[in-house]
Amino acid sequence: MIGNFNTSLKNTSVTALTFNGTSLFAGIIGGGIYKSNDKGATWSNVAGSTPIYNVRTLKSISGVVYAGYDYGIYKSLNNGASWSAADGGFGALFMTPVYCFDYNATYLFAGTGDGVWITNDGGNTWTQASSGLPSFSTVHCMVIMGSSIYVGMDDGIYKSTNSGTTWTQIYTSFIPITSLVKNGSNLMAGLDLYGGVLLSTNGGT
Repeated sequence: MIGNFNTSLKNTSVTALTFNGTSLFAGIIGGGIYKSNDKGATWSNVAGSTPIYNVRTLKSISGVVYAGYDYGIYKSLNNGASWSAADGGFGALFMTPVYCFDYNATYLFAGTGDGVWITNDGGNTWTQASSGLPSFSTVHCMVIMGSSIYVGMDDGIYKSTNSGTTWTQIYTSFIPITSLVKNGSNLMAGLDLYGGVLLSTNGGT
C-alpha cells in the first residue's frame, strides 16, 4: 500500500530521497533537508543554519550524506547532525546548481548546471570533467554501469569510459533526458515533454 502519511512534509516539494542506514533523508525545494527515523511517519529539519535551501539531489556513500543544492554541495559525516560545505573548486566560482550524483571506486561525480565535476577526496577539491559535453550545459541525471558513466542532457545522452576524461554523444534528442536507470545490462532513459522512455540493451552502442 502507498499512502501519504508524512504529515510534516505535506504541501512541500520533495525533490530527493536517500537512505543512510535506517535514516531517510528528504531534500525540499524551499525547505532544506529533513530526516526521518521511522520510515517517514515523522520528520525533523536537519539543515540547521546552513544555506542549504533548494535541494536538488541527495546521495549516501559509505555513511556520508551529500546534498546538492542551487549553489553547490554540502555533506554530513554524522547522519545529518551537522553539515559542511563540500564544493571546493566549483561552488564558490560558478554558484551552479547540482542536480545529480553517482560514484565509482575512485570518484564521486556531480552533474551540475555546468557539466560534470569529479572529486576523489570527499569534496574538498573538484575538477571539471566535461570534455566532449556541450559548454555550460545542464546535466540532469547520471548513472554508472560497469566501467561506463552515462549522463542525460538537454540534447541527448553522453557516455564516458574513462571516468569523465572524455565524453561521446551516443543518443541525440531534441527533448531533455531527465532520468537514467540501469537494470543488469539494460539502460533506460526517461525523456521530458511527453517523450516517454528509451531502452538500450547494449550500453547505448
